[in-house]
Order: sequence, then structure tokens, then C-alpha cells
Amino acid sequence: MDKKRIAFFQEDLGPGGIQKSLFNLLRNLDYDRVDAELFLFEEGCFFEGELPAALTVRVLPPPPRPYSFMPFETARKLWKVDWAQYGEYDLAADFNSYQFACAAGTLGVNAKKRVMWIHNNVEIKLANEWKYRVLWHFFRGKFPFYDGFVPCSPALWEPFARLSGRGDAEHRVIANYIDVSEIRRKQAETAELPPDLEETVNFAALGKLCHQKGYDLMIPLFAACCREREDLRLFIIGDGPDRAALEQLAGQEAPGRIVFLGARPNPYAVLDRMDAFLSTSRYEGQFVTLSDLICRCCHTGMPYGQITNVLLHIAKTAAGEASPAAVLVVCRFVYTTTSSPSRASTVMVLPALMSPRRIVRATRVSTLLCSTRRRGLAP
Repeated sequence: MDKKRIAFFQEDLGPGGIQKSLFNLLRNLDYDRVDAELFLFEEGCFFEGELPAALTVRVLPPPPRPYSFMPFETARKLWKVDWAQYGEYDLAADFNSYQFACAAGTLGVNAKKRVMWIHNNVEIKLANEWKYRVLWHFFRGKFPFYDGFVPCSPALWEPFARLSGRGDAEHRVIANYIDVSEIRRKQAETAELPPDLEETVNFAALGKLCHQKGYDLMIPLFAACCREREDLRLFIIGDGPDRAALEQLAGQEAPGRIVFLGARPNPYAVLDRMDAFLSTSRYEGQFVTLSDLICRCCHTGMPYGQITNVLLHIAKTAAGEASPAAVLVVCRFVYTTTSSPSRASTVMVLPALMSPRRIVRATRVSTLLCSTRRRGLAP
């Protein structure tokens, strides 16, 4: 059987959810059946582990930045690249979906079929991010040239189809690949953390430090809880354009109680030492971080049926249909909440599968943190 040639286009393999999803996918392709190539526009890889030797990686010079702020067809004509030299592909995939270079490459190579991944609810992203509105204005001209689209969550398709005018296009949902074996292996590794963790109740947050992830909502909420309890501490794993502003906000709201750890190739070893995970993301495409945590729950014994219930219950939130959304995971104990700027109400509480010291019963995220006893999370 002849192998299928597939070309993936992505800006880089730096820290980020899209990059991690592609990294996992490329490490788990069946290279006996596909001949895959990865086109990047920046060298380096943030993630631990090697890409398969069978994968061909090509790093090309990026186009001039102003091309992203021109009508797509105009910029495409200006950027001179000999795409024909790479031969014919069965499939070319714009995994990034945002960057001009990835679209131009996907549509420029000789391919039998061209597709674009969809990572977010574009309607909510357009409403929340002015920079994305600018990019959308210029790159929307690329959509008619794709043969199909790949949303990573079912609910992402309808808003994209409506706003892009491509409702007639073929689409297939492919969820981001979660490498459970990697999570289980890495959570057993050692993490550099303060030695006094046992003296505090430790929360973790994970994700890019940007508007989408809602850290500006999380920090004041956590600070209010710190005023009620002296033993709370929050560790934020990640980096991004809002880091300086968020560090300043944390210093004003909760001095010494919020620690920024930066981006870490292995966040799982940190999460394994925490008492709880907290997210105030305004919207998500597929909630990869929560999926990672649920994999840890599988490993520690939460019944699969309960995990399925959680996933079904948060489906709308994870797809960005509720904004903002908050998710609190306490060890193996999962809360999903929806929130408005003034309140957060509990949607689902699962039976606790942990030591009594960590069992929590509450109806609000703030109550959850403030009303519990000083040590641990007991009622």
C-alpha cells in the first residue's frame, strides 16, 4: 500500500496549546501508512521528547510581518516561494489557522486536498479580542480556497460556518490528541517547588497568560479568598503577553500569595503536587488542560462513567458557548461552574474520591475557598 503524503503547516513549536496538540499528533501518527512533513517558520521545540525520525521537518524563513495586514490574495501574490519543489501531497493541513504563512503554504503547495484546523469558537474570539478582529478582516479571504475544515470540538463548526460563509464545506471533528502515557510518566518526575507546600493549600493554573485565559478574573477572586484564609497559595504555570501586567496585579491584590512559574515543558509534575486546579478561561475550543487532568483522574481511579458525565456537562462551556467559564478541580474531585462578572454558581458536583481532609461542599467558588477549614479542604 502506498503511503499518503501529508504536509502540516504551523508557525512554531513553542509553548502553547495548539503547538502541544500538534506535537502529540505528530508523535502518534502511523508512519507505516503516512509520509508526513512539518513546515515551520521558526526553529526550536519547547516540548520534551523527540519528534519521530520518520517525520521530515522543514524550517522556512517567515514572510514579512506586514503581509498579515494585507488582503490575503494580495499578500499571497507578493510572497514568492517555490512551493512546487516539494512535490505533490495527498493532503495539506493548515494546523495553525491564524497565521498568513501557514495558510499561504497550505494553499501554495501542490496538494489533492487542503484543510484548515479550527481551534476556537470564532464568534466569541471575535467578540473578545480586537487583534483577532483585525486579522480576521484581512485573512477571511483565504477560506474559499480550502477544501475542508477540521474543528477540534463539535460546537466550533456552526459559528465558523456561519461567519466564514463556508457552511457548505466538508468538515470532520478531530479532537486534540491527549498522550495519557506521557502525563502519567511526567507527573512522577520531580518539580522545583517551595519546600513548605504541606503548610499551605496549593492551587495551580495552567495556560498562556493572555486575555482568553481570564487570569485578570482569577487573581482578584483568589485575592478575596486570601483575605479570608492565610494558607492559600496559587501557582500559575505559563507565559504570554500579559505576564507583566498580571504580575503587577497579583502584587497589588495578593502580595506573596501568587507565584508565576513561567512556561514549563513538564507541568504535570507541578500539578501532581497541588491540592486543586483553577481555571477562569473565557472560552476554549477543546479544554485540553481539563482533559489532561481527567487523564490523571483515570489513573487514580475515578470511574469512567463519571468522567464522561463531566465531559458531557462541560461540552458547551468547553466549546466557548458560555463566557466566562470557571472550572475547579480539587484533586480527584471535579466542580464545573458557569459565572458572570458578579457570581459563580455550581453546575455539577461529583462524589468525592479522596481523603476526608480534602472533601469540599460548596455552592460558590468563593465560598468553596473561603468557608473551608484552615488546613486542607475539609467541610
